[in-house]
Amino acid sequence: MASRNLQSWHPVLGVRPMEKAIDYYVDWLGFRDLGSQNTIAAAGGKDGSMSEPNEARPEEVAAEQDGAAVRFPPPFVPLIALAAGVALHLAWPLALPVGGLLRFGLGVLLVLAGLGAMSAAMGLFREIGQDPKPWVSTPAVITTGIYGFTRNPMYLGMGLLQAGLGVLLANGWVLLLVPATCFVIARIAIRHEEAYLEGKFGSEYTDYKARVRRWI
Repeated sequence: MASRNLQSWHPVLGVRPMEKAIDYYVDWLGFRDLGSQNTIAAAGGKDGSMSEPNEARPEEVAAEQDGAAVRFPPPFVPLIALAAGVALHLAWPLALPVGGLLRFGLGVLLVLAGLGAMSAAMGLFREIGQDPKPWVSTPAVITTGIYGFTRNPMYLGMGLLQAGLGVLLANGWVLLLVPATCFVIARIAIRHEEAYLEGKFGSEYTDYKARVRRWI
């Protein structure tokens, strides 16, 4: 399953048939995995026993499963921000101070940087057999390649893509919402991933965390 996802994480880049695109996104974005996790949680545990609901800390949830306690697919965050930016721009247009070839060139540069960051991360995932979904088990701490410059190249790439699209669309709102996207991803995903990795790998991860920044 991991190899299928890693080799074709996008239906176009992976050249997957259109009729399989919807099924693929459901799988990659984690609705099936999250659904099974929620079923277990509702039953009270992996053994199906009932228990009283309680609010667990990210560290405690991560300890219960071999995967980060991420409950919402992070790729949806920039998509929601993009949709919100377009809606805001239609109501209250916010133009950019640059235009023409300069705006186009800057937008393309940001988009390519975002795609490059995510592609570099996916290549390293493929090498170690890592599934890109954050709630799936992590076999090793990656510290080489792009991970020597940023701890979250996938999420950094999403932010750069959003910024690039905002510039290409001449939409100031999409650009202004990039920090909000990064903040939300940090809250719903990164902090849970870090708690999981610290618990599983200990000093190997904390040493890496001390050397490399979360973003850039």
